[in-house]
Amino acid sequence: MLETIIFFIVGIVLFLFGVFLLSEKLKFFIREKIITNLRKITRKPLYGFLFGAISSAISQSSSAITVLTLALVSSGLLGLYYSLPILFGANVGTTLTVNLVAIGVTRISFLFVLIGFVLLFIKKTKRVGEIIFYVGIVFFGLFLISYSIEPLKYTQQRFFSVKNPYLAFFYSIIFTAAVQSSAITISSAIILAQHNLLELPAAIAIVLGANIGTTITALITCIGTSINGKRTAFAHFFFNVFGAFAFLPFIWPLNSLLDSFAFPIGLKVSLFHFFFNFVMAIAFLLLLKPYYKFIKTILPGRESRINFLPFHLDKNFLEKPKEALERTKKRSKNNTTNSRKILCIVEKI
Repeated sequence: MLETIIFFIVGIVLFLFGVFLLSEKLKFFIREKIITNLRKITRKPLYGFLFGAISSAISQSSSAITVLTLALVSSGLLGLYYSLPILFGANVGTTLTVNLVAIGVTRISFLFVLIGFVLLFIKKTKRVGEIIFYVGIVFFGLFLISYSIEPLKYTQQRFFSVKNPYLAFFYSIIFTAAVQSSAITISSAIILAQHNLLELPAAIAIVLGANIGTTITALITCIGTSINGKRTAFAHFFFNVFGAFAFLPFIWPLNSLLDSFAFPIGLKVSLFHFFFNFVMAIAFLLLLKPYYKFIKTILPGRESRINFLPFHLDKNFLEKPKEALERTKKRSKNNTTNSRKILCIVEKI
């Protein structure tokens, strides 16, 4: 039992360490892409959604993308309305790690570590090697968790009663808030289910609870930020809470539906995780404007934003030279002021 506890703790430490290093390595790249492509990202909600999903999948941490988005909104560089699709997309992108665990990628984690380590010593591939190495550390941490849990399957003792998945939901919120990573909570649930230590209804409840627990990072980060930063954090919080409680009453129907598929239980859990986040993201994208108004209603205040996009310019004024020239002067003046603000903001972020 002592060995099991030690390996489990070491696995969690390695996972969090790998995610931290990977996020730090990719933070500058992702931050630069957000700043330089802000106009493209905010042009349509779908673009923001895709950016959030891809960035979260690469960094293997929705929390990192959420906190970065919060910082941009708080500083006034990104409007609250345009930040919401990024948050929705980040929830979908984070399901990649869990799906890779379900198909058994943790078993070959040592290959990622080995290949990444070799590439570190080659000048041209050093950056790629670092990313592969850190990804390997993440999955090796999950492998250790799986290894530590394996002896428990012989006890035939399930962690949560199939009759009370709501207890699993409650514990999932607490554990995810403590480790600040929904991926490790859900990955652990998949590993427990694969070893027949967790029933499917309890695993579904853990997925729902983890989505609430992961919002704690953004809520803590928003302390001391502007009204826009607080709105972003609470938008992320309510999005996950509404989703979790919308699905919670349907645990048993979902269990029956998933049982009808001839898939391993771990894959069923990961597919539900993706389905849940994808459905909620699409639903909230369709309700983007009402949800934006709802957040502004519960947290009233003046929203400040840097006019990063050329709001003064319009093709219709090309036929009116005087008006066009006047608007060009305004845009030029704003560019000078905003450039100074943006430089200060980028340094803070």
